[in-house]
Amino acid sequence: LEIGITGCGPDDGFLMHRAYAVLSHPSWVSSDYGSLWISGRKQRGDDFQPWKDLVPKCLRPGDVVRLVLYVDSGDLEIFVNGASQARWLGEKMPKKLVVSEGQELFGLVGLRR
Repeated sequence: LEIGITGCGPDDGFLMHRAYAVLSHPSWVSSDYGSLWISGRKQRGDDFQPWKDLVPKCLRPGDVVRLVLYVDSGDLEIFVNGASQARWLGEKMPKKLVVSEGQELFGLVGLRR
């Protein structure tokens, strides 16, 4: 499972990758290994640790995954079954998602076997 978000629609210059959500642009996506990717680039280092307790490719039927964007800070947080798995701070991102009032957001999901 890849799960993420973008602030651009197809008419606003969004480029969707056919095989991998993490390679779409512009995008902020948690990969199938639980790492943060921003517009096709994997984020590395202590500020971008992957999911804590599991990897997305090991999710089971019935698990509930939630992505939260904290608009004021640009932070992204991933929850699985109510437990926080990762929180990536907008201030540490090379490019954080800035959302203006009334702006549409679009979810990104990638599923592979």
